[in-house]
Amino acid sequence: MQFDDFYEIVGVFGRYQKVKYLMICLAYMLPPIMVYTWVFTAATPSFRCRILVEEMSDVEIPKNILSRYIPSESQCRQYKSQISISECQRCYQNTNRSIFNEGIKTPLKSCNSFVFDRTYYQSTLVEEWSMVCNQVSLKSFVQTIFFFGYMIGSLVFGILSDRYGRRPIMGISFCIISVASFICAIAPQENLGFQWSYALFILGRFLLACASRGVALTGFVIGVEIVGPKQRLFTGIVVQYFFAIGQLLLLVFAFVIRTWRLLHMALAILSLPFLFFYFLLSESPRWLISKGYYDEAEKILRQIAKTNNNNFDSIAYQRLVTEEKKKEAAVAVKGHGLKHLLKSKVMCIISINMSIQWFVQNLVYYGVSQSTGQHALMFIAHITMKFFATGSYAIIYIYANELFPTNARNTGIGICSMIARTGAIVGTLSNDHLSRVWLHFPVVVFGFTSILAVALIAICPETFNKPLPQTIEDVEEMGLSFLCTNSKPLPCPHVEDNDDMDENKLLNKQSKNNVV
Repeated sequence: MQFDDFYEIVGVFGRYQKVKYLMICLAYMLPPIMVYTWVFTAATPSFRCRILVEEMSDVEIPKNILSRYIPSESQCRQYKSQISISECQRCYQNTNRSIFNEGIKTPLKSCNSFVFDRTYYQSTLVEEWSMVCNQVSLKSFVQTIFFFGYMIGSLVFGILSDRYGRRPIMGISFCIISVASFICAIAPQENLGFQWSYALFILGRFLLACASRGVALTGFVIGVEIVGPKQRLFTGIVVQYFFAIGQLLLLVFAFVIRTWRLLHMALAILSLPFLFFYFLLSESPRWLISKGYYDEAEKILRQIAKTNNNNFDSIAYQRLVTEEKKKEAAVAVKGHGLKHLLKSKVMCIISINMSIQWFVQNLVYYGVSQSTGQHALMFIAHITMKFFATGSYAIIYIYANELFPTNARNTGIGICSMIARTGAIVGTLSNDHLSRVWLHFPVVVFGFTSILAVALIAICPETFNKPLPQTIEDVEEMGLSFLCTNSKPLPCPHVEDNDDMDENKLLNKQSKNNVV
C-alpha cells in the first residue's frame, strides 16, 4: 500500500482538493504582484535638467529658451563621448547659456536636479531619489539585492519547509510579504535621511524576494502533493495561469494608482487577507506521513474522505503506516535532506541534471525576453523560443516535484530555483555583451545550451502517472534512463507483485463498507 493508492480511497481530486487548490491558486497571484511592482514604482519617466531659473521660481520657461541649455551633438561628442548623445543631453547642460545671452561653448556641467514628465506617472521612486544619470546605479543595486533575495529565499525556505512543514512556512512567508510591503511603502522619509531610507527600502525588497519564493515554492508543492498522479499535470499547469493573472491584476492597480507610494500601500493592504490562509489551509498529509506524524495525517485524511463523501478505510491506513514505518527506519539510517541528496549517486545525478535544466530554461526565457530581433526571421525565432521557454516553465516545476522525494522535495526545488536565478542574470546580460562580439551570438548560445539540456534530460526517468516518491530510496528504485535501443527496462517505483495487487483491489472494494 502506497500513499497514492490510499488517495484512491479518500478521493484523488474531490471537493476537498478543489477548495484547497483554489486557495493555492489565489495565493500564487501574490508573488508576481510583489515582484513586478518594481516596474511601476521605479519607472523612469522622460526627464531633463532643471535649469537655475526654474529653481528660483515656478514660472514656466518657454521651450525655445530651454533648448539653449541642452548640449548640442557636437558638444556631446567633444566632452562626453563615452556616453550616448541622448544621455548627454538629458544629464548635462550648458553653463554659459542665460535667458538673455546664448554665450559661448564651454565644458558641460552635470545636472543637480531634474524635471520629470508626469504624463503617465504622478510620482515614482526614481523621481523622488533622482536615480538617473550618475545615480542610476542606485536603482540597479536595488534589483541586484532583490535577485539575491530570490536566490536566498529559494534555498532557505525550501529547506525549512521540508523540515518544519509546508503550511507554517507559507504562513510565515505571507507575514513577511505584508510587513515588507509596508516597509517599502513608508521607507523614503525626509527625517530619516537618504541613506537610512535607501537601506530600509532595500531591506523591504530583499524580504519581499525571499518571502515570494517561500509562497511560490510551498504553494506549488502543496498543490501537487494533495492530488493523485493523474491530476498532477493539470494542477501544475493551471496554477501557472494564476501567476499570469497576478501580473494582469498588478496592471490594473498600476493603471488606476499612478503614485508609487500609494500603489505600494494598496498592494500591502491587498496582501493582508492572505494571512488567514494559514488557518484555512491544511498541512500536506504526504509530508506528515514522511515525517512520521501519523496521527495528524490520519485526521487530515479523514477530513478529506468526509469532504469528498468517501469512507475512510482504517485497515488500509494501518497498512500504509506499516509500509511507511519500514521506509522511515531505512531513512533514519541513511538520512535525508541536502547532504544526503548529494550522497546518493542517483539522486546526485538527478539534482545536478535538474539544476542544469532550470539554469538553461531561465537563461533562454530571460535572454529572449530582452530582444525581439531586427529582422523578420530573427523575430520569428525569438518568439518561437519564447513560446516554448514559457511552456517549459510549468513542465519543469512538475517534473522536479515528481523527481525529488517528499522529505527533500522543497530542498531540491529550492536549489534548482536558486541556480535558475543565475541563469536569469546571465540571460539578461548576454544580449548586452555577447551581441557586441557577434549580433547573433546570444541566439547561438541559447540554441546550443538548449540542445545540451535536451541530451541531459534523457538521463532522468519517466514520471508520468507514477506515484510521487516519498524517500530517496524510492527515487533510487526509479533508477536512471538512457536513450539506448538495447537498454533493459529499469525498475519502476512501487511496482507490486500479483498478490499485493490483488490485495489492494480487495481493500479498495472493502473500503466502501468500512466506515469509521
